[in-house]
Amino acid sequence: MAELTTLSVNSRGSSQQWDIKSLATNMSYVKDSNFAAGELTFDVLEVNEGWTPQNGDEVHMSWDGVKVFFGYIFKIGYSGDEKFSITAYDKLRYLKTKTRLSGLPVPSHNDLAPFAT
Repeated sequence: MAELTTLSVNSRGSSQQWDIKSLATNMSYVKDSNFAAGELTFDVLEVNEGWTPQNGDEVHMSWDGVKVFFGYIFKIGYSGDEKFSITAYDKLRYLKTKTRLSGLPVPSHNDLAPFAT
């Protein structure tokens, strides 16, 4: 029978890793073939172990011993019934961003001359 073998979170800026496999519920993993970022959503029961998820924390998931997801927490919700709702995206999220940099100088032809072959 197929099963979740690893679900862990590495706290940003720390070497601390939290095994949350037994605390996770309502898990969903979506990865389409259209080069969209993989999305992992799940709820985590709050326990008094000193862990609170933060945006930017790394999430690792393995299924039947095969690593299927590595990404970062982007959204966190908290409900009154002591549950965190977490959404994490893999690294393709960064490549698909629609952010633009504006106001940057445009290089002239002379600026590019040293790179010409």
